[in-house]
Amino acid sequence: MPTDGEVWVADLGDETRRRVLVLSDPRLHQIAQRAIVTPMSTEAPNGAPWFVDTGHDEHVNVHLIRSIPVARLLERARVIDHRTMIEIRSVLTHLLDL
Repeated sequence: MPTDGEVWVADLGDETRRRVLVLSDPRLHQIAQRAIVTPMSTEAPNGAPWFVDTGHDEHVNVHLIRSIPVARLLERARVIDHRTMIEIRSVLTHLLDL
């Protein structure tokens, strides 16, 4: 079962597979069979605060958050470090004005 902070290869439909970061708790995955994710990319616009650098030549596109069925998470790739997850949560909090 996926957990928050993991990067997975996901089937996003239309035969598109992309790396995504799981943001949701495993309890949601078990109950709703869905995961809240945000896509990863290798490029980010300079100065855009909603792109978080992971330090692995990838950026988290925090502004593109969405929910997908857990079954579409195909393969676990890696885990994001704790410091980067804190930054991602901070950006998300700011974007959603929480």
